[in-house]
Amino acid sequence: MRLLLILLLTAGCLGFQGERPAAQVVGDGDTVSLNYIARVADSGLLFDTSYEALAKDPAVPKVAWFKVGEGYGPLTVQVGSGSDPPLERGILGLEVGEERNITVAPDEAFGLRNESLVRTLPRISAVPRVEEMDLATFRTLFGLEPANGTARLYEWETRVAVEGGRVLLEHLPPDRYERAVPNGVIRIRTNETHLLLEFVPVVASPVRTRGGIYITITEYNETSMVVDYNHPLAGKALVYTVRVEGSEKESKKG
Repeated sequence: MRLLLILLLTAGCLGFQGERPAAQVVGDGDTVSLNYIARVADSGLLFDTSYEALAKDPAVPKVAWFKVGEGYGPLTVQVGSGSDPPLERGILGLEVGEERNITVAPDEAFGLRNESLVRTLPRISAVPRVEEMDLATFRTLFGLEPANGTARLYEWETRVAVEGGRVLLEHLPPDRYERAVPNGVIRIRTNETHLLLEFVPVVASPVRTRGGIYITITEYNETSMVVDYNHPLAGKALVYTVRVEGSEKESKKG
């Protein structure tokens, strides 16, 4: 009797194992949810991640320009869509819950460095105290209609006079002016005829402009500065550590 019970229990266990669902494997056309950690290959420095705790952990080595963002959580990728070919290729064949390191070459990441994007620019610009221009030029420069009176066209007051289709601007800067910006300090000096706008740069990590362009000042002297417009990861191989959290087959959508 006991032997029969053991055989029945064993048969039941074997039957249950045989009915386990097949593992979900990422295939072409699937919509995949994944978490990731992105590092620079040669330094190991973190530059992006979907894990909020990792992004906010001060003990984790990061690139100098790393900034904590918002909306952390799994990334959704459609395999075969072409939106991120190295990542899409790299997760093919992974099971849900599986991790993999994916190395991305520079030409498939942020591109190779372009030395023509490294330029020498003046640090000091001279603006006439009094400027004259036509109406169209004024509208293009400032995006508004000129009107007689005082206006704040720059970061100082300017007296505006409109006459005969021409606009006369008389700049009225303060005696001393200095403002900090992300990559340096702007100072204004004046003489009898001009405003001298001097930029005192900080040679430091890249600064991202409002247009999404990164600017890195690499060196400067009394009159000029060297500005690098390459993305800070240009020419770098990257390593993504990805973990598949879920995968939906194309045929099951809709």
